[in-house]
Amino acid sequence: MKAAMPRIVDERLADLVAYIETTWVTSRLWPPKSWSVYRCSIRTNNDVEGWHNRLKQKSRRGHLDLYQLGTLLFAEAQFVNIQAQLVSESRLRRYQRKQ
Repeated sequence: MKAAMPRIVDERLADLVAYIETTWVTSRLWPPKSWSVYRCSIRTNNDVEGWHNRLKQKSRRGHLDLYQLGTLLFAEAQFVNIQAQLVSESRLRRYQRKQ
């Protein structure tokens, strides 16, 4: 990609192109096949936003100190284990609208 650029290109632009290439194009973390959500069952972050709102409601206030947050996240982690078990036993399903 860099070889196709003219010599007069600013080094900053060359650095940007190198960053894009290493971070997005050739990265194992974000390969090009992960860029599209076509035909994926979950295409938005609404699930995460819903979980965040529920967590905020459970805290009864928005600003927690680290120890209160740790306690709340530990309780949530215990709940996730139960949910995973119920899903694996086909006793709990995710509701998803057709549209």
